Amino acid sequence: REQNWRIAKELGRHVWPSLPDNAHATDREHAVAMRQRVIASISLMLAGKGVTIATPFMFKALVDTLPMYATAAGGIPDVAAATIPTFIPDGLVDGLSTSALAGVPTLPFALLLSYGTFRTLSSLFQESRNAVFAHVAQSAIRSVGRSTFDHVHSLDMQFHLNRNTGTLGRIIERGNRSISFVLNAMVFNTVPTVVEVGVVTGCMWYQFGVGHASTILATIGAYVGFTIGITEWRTQFRKDMNRLNNEASGRISDSLLNYETVKYFNNEHHEGKTYETTLRKYQSAALQSQSSLAMLNFGQSAIFTVGLTTIMCLTAKDVVAGTATVGDLVLVNGLLFQLSVPLNFIGSVYREVQQAFIDMEAMFGLRDTKPALEDAPNAIE
Repeated sequence: REQNWRIAKELGRHVWPSLPDNAHATDREHAVAMRQRVIASISLMLAGKGVTIATPFMFKALVDTLPMYATAAGGIPDVAAATIPTFIPDGLVDGLSTSALAGVPTLPFALLLSYGTFRTLSSLFQESRNAVFAHVAQSAIRSVGRSTFDHVHSLDMQFHLNRNTGTLGRIIERGNRSISFVLNAMVFNTVPTVVEVGVVTGCMWYQFGVGHASTILATIGAYVGFTIGITEWRTQFRKDMNRLNNEASGRISDSLLNYETVKYFNNEHHEGKTYETTLRKYQSAALQSQSSLAMLNFGQSAIFTVGLTTIMCLTAKDVVAGTATVGDLVLVNGLLFQLSVPLNFIGSVYREVQQAFIDMEAMFGLRDTKPALEDAPNAIE
């Protein structure tokens, strides 16, 4: 954990670079540009989440306004038969409810148009955020990769004689790739999901009360806890699969490279049997991995379904009591389903972030390696 925290702080230093007074003008411009891009990315993320959360509210408004057209007499909408959303001014409601566009009542048409616009804006903000933050992530990769590359060149000859060049290359390559994944996972998945859960819970508490908010938190807590627990358990199966896959590939390479020796000793049957034994072990690990994945998927679906059913029962009870509308039933359904989208990836993101920190730990461990002989700070070339 201490090493992971150190890596996170190091990445944070590259994402939000410092601005020392004695910095070169070019470095200051770069740091300011990175900070501006981070601020722009966070702003786009918040705007996207705001629009995403507002979308079900527009759908609720549409459902609540339609009854006044269904009960209209003589073509005059009965405004009293509908629960008009409070965010629409009364004067605007009166004007829109009595007009039409291409034969469609203006108020439902405007709400439908707003619903489609909000969904489009949500996608626009998300993709814009990805494009803006890509510069920040790539800059961090370039900076860390260059400093690691220079550090490896500064190490003594004995280090390079005792190390496999291909292994060094893979450590740097995996470390660089992991930087991009961790930054994107934290900025685009973890943080936005936490923000969205907080906002949705607050909306539920304000709109319906403590019961709905508690149901949301209990569902999310059970979902996350179950997912992380099962993912931790499944990790060993994935490790076994990777190890056995490498072992099987190694046996193929060794057997074919030593083809003449195998033929000379008439050892084909033994080689085939050894290879099949490795494949059987891989098959067992793969079946365990697939079975545990099915358990994970079913458990996630069951937890979410129980939470969704509970909150819709609470809302239906309010509708019958006259304290909520049919649109509110649509609202809670839409909000909870929107939360399920990022939560579906929490298991894979958690596992991949763990692996990414392992890869970055290897790269940062390489950066911590000290040469046997170091030049003095004032050494002359």
